Amino acid sequence: MAKESGPFEIPVDIRTAAERGIEQARVAFDRFMDTAKTGMETVEDRSKAAQDSARDIRSTVMSYAEQHMANTFEYVQKSMAAKDPQALMQLQIDFIRMQMEGLSQQAKALGDSVTRAATDLTSKK
Repeated sequence: MAKESGPFEIPVDIRTAAERGIEQARVAFDRFMDTAKTGMETVEDRSKAAQDSARDIRSTVMSYAEQHMANTFEYVQKSMAAKDPQALMQLQIDFIRMQMEGLSQQAKALGDSVTRAATDLTSKK
């Protein structure tokens, strides 16, 4: 018959070392979780900023497209009422000049917006 023994005793030194190791692991894990949370918040903030910038740029581009279409419809309407080829040619010249000036200004403004958005995203800490 097997001899019955009392509860298993862990030596005090080993128990103390194990408890210290568990506490150190808990502290390390808490630090890891804090760092992970901070990192995720940063990613979320930058993601939101990027989405806001993309939304603003999309809105600007759509506004430009609407403006160009309105100009085109106006040009077509005016050209239908032209009295002679010279008047039609002048309408064409004016339309092209106006569109090119508008495109140039819009490209610059859009480039500035994209640059500003990229700078904002990379400079936030």
